[in-house]
Amino acid sequence: RTLQNFSVLNFNFLGAFGEVRRAIHLKTNVTRAVKIIKKKSLHSKEQQESLINEVNMLKKIVLQIL
Repeated sequence: RTLQNFSVLNFNFLGAFGEVRRAIHLKTNVTRAVKIIKKKSLHSKEQQESLINEVNMLKKIVLQIL
């Protein structure tokens, strides 16, 4: 996915796989945290699996909130 629907704002923090920035969804004007992942930082299968696990965990959290 791309960030074409967001206006990416300030830098919040640097993580193991990329950085997290604050962004505003252009259609809804809702502020979100966006994790920008550098594919080059995923060197091993274990790192890829770790990232997939993180994404799945975050999806579950978001679904619980909604």
